[in-house]
Amino acid sequence: MKTQPQVVSLIYELLDLSRIVAGTRILSELLALGELPDERTDREAPATIGATLAFVQSRLALLASVVAGNKDPALMLTASNAAHGPVQHWEDDDVRLTPWADGQKPPKKPAARGAKRQR
Repeated sequence: MKTQPQVVSLIYELLDLSRIVAGTRILSELLALGELPDERTDREAPATIGATLAFVQSRLALLASVVAGNKDPALMLTASNAAHGPVQHWEDDDVRLTPWADGQKPPKKPAARGAKRQR
């Protein structure tokens, strides 16, 4: 049986990033309120918050490059954002990012009619 190639679900990727930001927000609030469970966590929280925000920033930059057609969507593929099989009813509004065949960049699409050209 031939397996379908995995594609990136934009909904799953954005949900993951949303959960990461929410967790980081909670950690920053606990730090600000002095409510972390121990001194070690209190010391490590600022670096954890910074590293987490850097990770989110890098994922968003990669997503922007993929959407612009400058990077292969395969670079974004993770276990938590992989879409398997046909679109399910709860995924109707999902955008699927398909990895390039054999790592080759697809040809540029012509500009849409009426689109402003960059100078």
